[in-house]
Amino acid sequence: MYTEGELSESFEERVVMADQLKPIATELGCTLAQMSLAWAVSNENVSAVMIGASHPSQLEENIKALELVDKITPFR
Repeated sequence: MYTEGELSESFEERVVMADQLKPIATELGCTLAQMSLAWAVSNENVSAVMIGASHPSQLEENIKALELVDKITPFR
């Protein structure tokens, strides 16, 4: 079980790590979310990628991630 302090520290560390990925997403011309989905789709250890969208525009943005799968291979 985690204490409140451990969760906060872990969360803050993850935010820092996510911020470090933003330049890569910018280089690829996509959002961080799209890059994350593309990475998950291309990862051989991931058997299924589930997405969610409450608006058609969100679904369109998620689908654009599939166009990135070949582009992210060098970053794996």
